[in-house]
Amino acid sequence: MTEDDIATASGLPVYTWRRRHGADFRARVPVLNPRERLRLYDAAQATAYIKGAPICGIRHLAPLVIGRSLWGRQWVFEPGCTAVFARSMSGGAMQRGEVWRADFGERRLVVLLSGEEASEFRAMQVVAPAATELSGMAAELAIGACEGSPVEGVLRVALPRPGLIPCTWLVTLTREDLLERVGALSSAKLGELQDLLRLGGLE
Repeated sequence: MTEDDIATASGLPVYTWRRRHGADFRARVPVLNPRERLRLYDAAQATAYIKGAPICGIRHLAPLVIGRSLWGRQWVFEPGCTAVFARSMSGGAMQRGEVWRADFGERRLVVLLSGEEASEFRAMQVVAPAATELSGMAAELAIGACEGSPVEGVLRVALPRPGLIPCTWLVTLTREDLLERVGALSSAKLGELQDLLRLGGLE
């Protein structure tokens, strides 16, 4: 995340955010690319700072910085977050459970449901949590800071019911639709995702 992204997520103009919070934020959240003009910060740490939550410790493993993007980056979270971030766009094969920014007519966060075994990827959009009770109609899986998402969202599936065509948040994407890898689901959350898809009759 850039400081512009963090200011937007905080609900402030960037100049106001920098004046009020910039110094404290930079003292608590390490910049990922200290030699670059455009500062980049880990989304999970930045989101935790915004919410006043404990900031997950990160141990960097030889990040490769190219231009103003972090390609081929790797992270290992210390205890406190369960996410494990690995590879980005440059060389590693994409895998089920990765969280990406995608552009398919609009820019949205998606979670990959299929790996790079074909020219297209099956994915599910990350959407806002439901504001009403969904019991018997749909099920949700929370996606947030520990998965790399800059906002709190969910994966949602409609539960099959006779005579109804369920709403779906599934999308089919090409590699060109995927803009930036922001995180990944932990192995435990991948299991929850599989359960969610089975509930919705999608697997």
